[in-house]
Amino acid sequence: MTRDYSGQIADYWLTIMQAWDEHGDQWPVIECDIVARQVLAYPARTTSTD
Repeated sequence: MTRDYSGQIADYWLTIMQAWDEHGDQWPVIECDIVARQVLAYPARTTSTD
């Protein structure tokens, strides 16, 4: 059984987009932890141009 978390993630969409706007030039990894109620953004260790 696969759970659909899109509704919960939608609650954090503004924060996710702000993280992208602030760190987009660093190809960030953005995590949305709905249990801890936080969004994390950090630079990717490697980048892909695919």
